[in-house]
Amino acid sequence: MQRWLLSLGLLAAVAAPWWLLPACSNRGVRGRAATEPVGSATGGEALAVALAPATAAPGGAAGGPVEIRILHTTDLHAHLVSWDYVRARPDDESLAAVATLIEEERAAHPCTLLVDTGDTIQGTALGSFYAREDNTPVHPMAAAMNALRYDAMAMGNHELNFGLAVLRKFQKEAAFPLLSANTRRAADGGEAFPPYAVRDVCGVKVAILGLVTPVIPTWERPEHIAGLAFERLIPAAQRYVPALRKAGAIVVAAVHAGPEEDLTAVCEGDRPAPPVASRLLQDSTDENGVVALARAVPGIDAFLTGHTHRIIGGRCVADAVLEQPGRFGSHLGVVSLTVEGGAHPPRVLRRWATVRSATGARPNAALEALAAPYHARVVAHVATKVGSLTAAAPGGLPARFSDNAVADLINEAQLEAARRAGFPADVSLSPVFSAAGLPAGELTLGDAFGIYPYDNTLTVLETTGGALRSALERAARYFTVVDPRRLRKNPEALRAGSPDHLWDFAAGVDYVVDLTRPAGQRVASLRRGGRDVADSDTLRVALNSYRARGGGGYAMWRDAKVLWSSDAGVRELVVQYLREHRALDPARIGACNLRLVPDVYSPYFAAKLGPARCTPAGLLQRDGVPARP
Repeated sequence: MQRWLLSLGLLAAVAAPWWLLPACSNRGVRGRAATEPVGSATGGEALAVALAPATAAPGGAAGGPVEIRILHTTDLHAHLVSWDYVRARPDDESLAAVATLIEEERAAHPCTLLVDTGDTIQGTALGSFYAREDNTPVHPMAAAMNALRYDAMAMGNHELNFGLAVLRKFQKEAAFPLLSANTRRAADGGEAFPPYAVRDVCGVKVAILGLVTPVIPTWERPEHIAGLAFERLIPAAQRYVPALRKAGAIVVAAVHAGPEEDLTAVCEGDRPAPPVASRLLQDSTDENGVVALARAVPGIDAFLTGHTHRIIGGRCVADAVLEQPGRFGSHLGVVSLTVEGGAHPPRVLRRWATVRSATGARPNAALEALAAPYHARVVAHVATKVGSLTAAAPGGLPARFSDNAVADLINEAQLEAARRAGFPADVSLSPVFSAAGLPAGELTLGDAFGIYPYDNTLTVLETTGGALRSALERAARYFTVVDPRRLRKNPEALRAGSPDHLWDFAAGVDYVVDLTRPAGQRVASLRRGGRDVADSDTLRVALNSYRARGGGGYAMWRDAKVLWSSDAGVRELVVQYLREHRALDPARIGACNLRLVPDVYSPYFAAKLGPARCTPAGLLQRDGVPARP
């Protein structure tokens, strides 16, 4: 190996820190077999990638302007290949599909960087399988990103869902630095991950500063982040940006967080963003503070953002350009910075950004071949039979617009798991996460992933009736104020913009939600055991670990007493419930305990899907017996 490096005249480069090495541009796919032993970031292939010479271009160090293109993916969530593991059919979104766009950009533009902004290893059955079932091979996302020769990746919050051991293994296998300037060692405040990487791109120094949403402790299990502390975005950036600028680099912030405002200013060449008003996004918290960061820390030329799964074409904020390319490989972000060559400090003459859709793109054949052995094992795994239903249970809006069997199934599984653990809960809460629903007949692990895609665990809290009422009011903000005399044609118009996973359904109480009332005043009735729930009542509530730590704006749970936390994930508890309760009838899962006023299901879905499981008007009827409430 040493003779090989000497023959390339690169021995001097080896002495430099590996995250400061030159970038490669115009690079193709290079594979690594899934059976190859796990290597470190300073192993043979990693060095071959990191030490490849930068591509020269007209201008650059010679003094003329040079256009640098930064290609950006985010929130891939383990969508490696274009395959839906839930429905067992091809899909449009994947890293393999967006890789085709990456190769097109590299072929047309010699001065490129490729950066990811996190939430990469979790989110599909593939991500869970290679974290929980078999974590011995090189992680498939590391193998694929090495093959595509990523220059850097910013850590996302979901990277920590499987614990630090899984993440550190992925970090070791990656041939690119895993960056996070604001993730610190709790003991001494030092750097827990490389904060930035500097690349020489066609004679221009480009510094990539990694940042992650700082509210991770709100959501993540304490044992998964033991020894870590998460600094706020602005002070972390202030620590590094001035020094990077002084060293002669342009600065690109790779941030696993999104803009907290709905930006409207579009970048127009070399002009800074005009001082136009922008709308504060609903449910914004400290987790998304990129706009405030841009305004507080001068010297950042571009923001590659993520976390919020939005598609944001080039927007200007302060003196920077900002974009976000959706999720799952749906789009490729493209940032263009035209830099005055030879200037010190460097000066960006023109900046713009766009996002390219990967819909219809033919997946990259070389990447698919690399992924094939990983993919085949997961396909076999998710086909495992786990239970059955006597009829279909819809997901998506039909479920969210009525009392439904999907949320009741999750809640019943949570209640049963809490009882078995010796911490029986009075109430359980869960959202309907996806549009997947459950089919009639045999159910597989893939179906379980469909209704519960996240790797949360279960928590039982001791709390109050007042906190429960507050939580149900928070959930009901999913809807706009509904006028039953003027229903919109599209049911989507009834949503207030709150994400689907924030509309929690309760089991163990009977309640009425009146959507004609303003948000915060919608829980018209809340009863348990035939009597009204008082604010002072003591209750045990079962809910997922993300929500128990206040995730999604549910701050009322944050200070509640934790009685028990499961080792198994909620999805595993659902699978266990299905295995033990075969041939479930969706009409008999849980109870008809929620009534939405007015009935928002029937006008939109009854004609196509039949009546709602629980009749929403008057007394709820079940098996011919009046049911609650």
